[in-house]
Amino acid sequence: MSTQYLSVIRQKMETVLNKIAPLVACDAENTVSQMVLRPPKNPGWGDLCTNILLMVCSDDEEMCEKIAVEFIDELEQIDFVHAVKLSKSGYLNLHIKPDYWGGQLLDICQEGIKYGFKDDLVSMEPFIAMMPTNTDDLVSLRQQWTVEALSKLAKAIGCGISLQNWTPPEQRGFSSKAAISKCSEKILKLSIVSNSADFAVKFSPFLAADRSYDNPAFSFPYVLARIDALLSEHASDTIGEDGVISPEPIDAVNFTKEIEVELAKHLCHWPIYLRKALVQGDMSYLTSFLQETTLLFFRLYQQEKIQSSDYLSEKGYKNARKLLLKSVSAQIGGCLKLMGIDRAEEFI
Repeated sequence: MSTQYLSVIRQKMETVLNKIAPLVACDAENTVSQMVLRPPKNPGWGDLCTNILLMVCSDDEEMCEKIAVEFIDELEQIDFVHAVKLSKSGYLNLHIKPDYWGGQLLDICQEGIKYGFKDDLVSMEPFIAMMPTNTDDLVSLRQQWTVEALSKLAKAIGCGISLQNWTPPEQRGFSSKAAISKCSEKILKLSIVSNSADFAVKFSPFLAADRSYDNPAFSFPYVLARIDALLSEHASDTIGEDGVISPEPIDAVNFTKEIEVELAKHLCHWPIYLRKALVQGDMSYLTSFLQETTLLFFRLYQQEKIQSSDYLSEKGYKNARKLLLKSVSAQIGGCLKLMGIDRAEEFI
């Protein structure tokens, strides 16, 4: 298993904090666990950004610039880091070497939803499971479905679970019984969990069952069905004499197309959104991540005309591209399984 980049970066951050301990008063381990580490709002700024300097230096610009050098020097020693820049806002922007992302895909395929959480360096607070006492309305039902899915996820990655009572909001949701009568429970579950609680109040069965790429209840199962069909059609290209699928060595997974790198990079950010979903107790952080995954897949599908071209059979690239599609399938399929949703034909 290759080393997960977030864990390596956190370890380096902690190393620097311990080194500069005489200059700043902070608990290194706690600071690293609380810092922001996510993709920046503007992709042009880098692949990841962190507020670590603002946490330890506050408004001391002189100290910030001095300590920034320590972080930059340490982080740029990481073999997959191309460069680290200090922004005017005080954030550190990290640029990762483009060929790194493809090297993580085999791990994503093998680990699925647990990708990025096999390293003890990634500490997690217990998931607060706040279960409702009844599910008569969609707001309460959404809470129950969310807690059930996130509890399974927490257990899968080895995160503790703390049970607490859930206090329903004053504004109740649409009738659960009425909603289920208007569309199937599986479609209802995916649409309710993938949207904010406001959708559970102003529920629309037409939007829940809308057959568009923007609707997770349609796009998630549809992407899985398309990938299954594509890989089945080209299965003979990767099955060896022993009947075992043998992808190219992981160090050979290099992509030449920008959309491939973008999709692979996005998949590697899964642990960031998983952590946020557990901390906030809201499954929509993961479903929004997966919705972006499906939109990137559709861009790739249309741009490269995967169905009718030699995209998945081109010598020297076919196995890496199939690995990319399998990684998409692993994350979406794993998330649907958490919610108790199969690849039912009714979705497509």
